Amino acid sequence: MRLLALVDAVADAIGDWQPPPELNEVASGAIAVMMTNSVIGSSETFGELQAVLRRLDRAAASDLPLPGLAAVMLAADLADPDAFLGRLERLAQDSDRGTALVARIWLSNMRENTGDPLGAIADAQGALELVGAGDGPWILAAPRAELAYLTMHVGDRAAAVEHARAALPVMQRLGAVDDEMQLRSLLASCAMAEGRLADAEAEVDRMERIGAGETIFGGTAFQGICRAELTLARGDYAGGLARYRECMARMREMEFPGVPKTGLEPWALFGASMTLTAHAHYAAGTDVAHGTALFGACRADALRLLTEAPADLDYPVTGMVLFALGTWGLLHGAAPADDAIRSLVLADRFAYNRSVPTMMWERITPHAEGSSPGRIAAFRAEYANRRPAELIGDACRVIERLPS
Repeated sequence: MRLLALVDAVADAIGDWQPPPELNEVASGAIAVMMTNSVIGSSETFGELQAVLRRLDRAAASDLPLPGLAAVMLAADLADPDAFLGRLERLAQDSDRGTALVARIWLSNMRENTGDPLGAIADAQGALELVGAGDGPWILAAPRAELAYLTMHVGDRAAAVEHARAALPVMQRLGAVDDEMQLRSLLASCAMAEGRLADAEAEVDRMERIGAGETIFGGTAFQGICRAELTLARGDYAGGLARYRECMARMREMEFPGVPKTGLEPWALFGASMTLTAHAHYAAGTDVAHGTALFGACRADALRLLTEAPADLDYPVTGMVLFALGTWGLLHGAAPADDAIRSLVLADRFAYNRSVPTMMWERITPHAEGSSPGRIAAFRAEYANRRPAELIGDACRVIERLPS
């Protein structure tokens, strides 16, 4: 967030600057850092910075390679993620260790975003194996944190806890509060999934102490989600759902500098999906009306998202919306069972984020099997040989059939 707020000013300041040769390497590295942090913002600014980086690359001595991050940013193509992915795969085999390391980190992020968590884990592990003693703390902790999220994503809680505990001390020393909050959220979710509610509460209490007085982008949202999940786990369903609705409202209000709000931001969809899924499992009385209204809103969001389907569509977040719709549709009879189960299976194929207990796959499958035995297996077989990007049309048709 701090760097994103400066990106436009930096682009204006250096747009026509030619650093002296002795500053070329450090200037290239600094520009690459700004580009990394501008990916979520204006593609125009990203392109301006990339043009400056290309000029520095041409001016560099042939025996002075660019820093690894700069090489990756030169290969970036925000308009064509597939082309960027192919370039990253080549850079991941580069003889320069620093370039290969950064390329693997980016590959891991991109594979996760496109619904390939196992590929993402392999690349993050490959990045970790390339880290050298002189690379500094962040480059060691970042792949560890990514591996914590990814292994949690595929249900390997033991590995997730191991990676999170390895990354946490570094994040604390660096003052990376958002990262610390997310890692503690993961530890709390693991504890809740295993029934260790006292351990989960201790982590949530730590998060609340860490967040007091801090300026945090997303950390407070994770803190609120964990508190909502813990409230549900203790049997206070109305209280937990109310906390979830508060979290959803806060996440909808979150903004990045220079990024226009559309209502389809990943963090907004993340909050709405978890809130709808929680209502599907626990709503009673007046909370059913909240769930019904949220089902309609999520259906509309899903149609907009799948119809527009940008090149950089976040498949795990899109899968969360599909999962929430399928769960509500199945548990509340709001959709034909086949359509609800198709939505769930498509969510699974999109590698939806299942990091909190409410979103766990094993919580909904007994209901699906009880309603329509064998349909999960049948739909999985139907979609098995197609990539998530090839299933957008199928997902759109399923959502269109859901009642508005």
